[in-house]
Amino acid sequence: MKVEIISKQKNALLHREEIKFEINKAKITPSRKELRDQIAAMCNANSELVIVDDIKHSFGTDYVSGKSRIYENKEYLSKIELAYKVKRHAEKKTETQDEASKPQEKTEEKKEEAKPAEENKEKAKSEEKKEDKK
Repeated sequence: MKVEIISKQKNALLHREEIKFEINKAKITPSRKELRDQIAAMCNANSELVIVDDIKHSFGTDYVSGKSRIYENKEYLSKIELAYKVKRHAEKKTETQDEASKPQEKTEEKKEEAKPAEENKEKAKSEEKKEDKK
C-alpha cells in the first residue's frame, strides 16, 4: 500500500495543512492509524498532530481516496477539531493498558475474597472433626 498525496494546501488561519491523498491497489481499506503514520512520515510531522478525516473506498475497486489535516501543535488541534475526532485519533495504547491491568486487579480481589472463604471451610471441617470425635 502506497499513499500518494494529490494536493497539499496550507491553511494559515486554522494553523494546519489540508491534504488530499489516494491509494491505488488497496485490497482492503487501510486503518486510520496506518494512514496517519504514513502521512506523518511523508510530511515530516508528528503522527499525533495528523487527523484522517475522510476515507472513501469505492465498492468493487482497489482505489481509496481521502482527506487529512496536519496541525501545527496540540493546542490548535484540540481547539479546532471536534472532540469525537480527537478522541478517535487518540492513541489506544493507554486504553489497552488500562484494560489489561483491570482484569489483574479483579483476579487479585477475587483471590483475596477467596482466602476468607477457604479459612471458613477449614474451620468448618475442623469443627466437624471435633463433633465426630465426641
